[in-house]
Amino acid sequence: MFKSIFSFDEEKLDAMWRVNVKGTIYCIREALKHMIKRRYGKIINISSTAAIETASAETTLYAITKAAIIALTRRPAFELREYGINVNPIAPSFVLTGYEYQGKEYRGNSTNNREEKKIASLKRVTEPIDITNAAVFLASDESSFITGQVIVIDGERIDYLTHSV
Repeated sequence: MFKSIFSFDEEKLDAMWRVNVKGTIYCIREALKHMIKRRYGKIINISSTAAIETASAETTLYAITKAAIIALTRRPAFELREYGINVNPIAPSFVLTGYEYQGKEYRGNSTNNREEKKIASLKRVTEPIDITNAAVFLASDESSFITGQVIVIDGERIDYLTHSV
């Protein structure tokens, strides 16, 4: 899935663009049909820290699609404020998933759970519950004054990557 900008399969890039970008656009469009009528809503999109930090090698094209998610979230936040609709992206880092638990590599390189733990200030990798907790908060009325903000969930990994070069 992850490839260099110099060598990539155009069909795979198109598939990634369809899922990550066009899929998000279609979901937003459908949700807005109901939210605008109600003059209330919460849109929470999933991006990635790859869009905003020094990412692993060969993730440029993936990062571009995830950066598009941020733009697709921040711009509508501005446009939809008059309808009482909050729009925020969550940008998780490396996430411990069932795929990784099965001993398969998360990315097409040597990244693994132990390496990720070393570079996160909290000394663990992001787990699905971390993303869930952020989404539940953003969906609640307690987040009514938060819109257009990228919620980074990475145990401060981004700080390590941007300051250790």
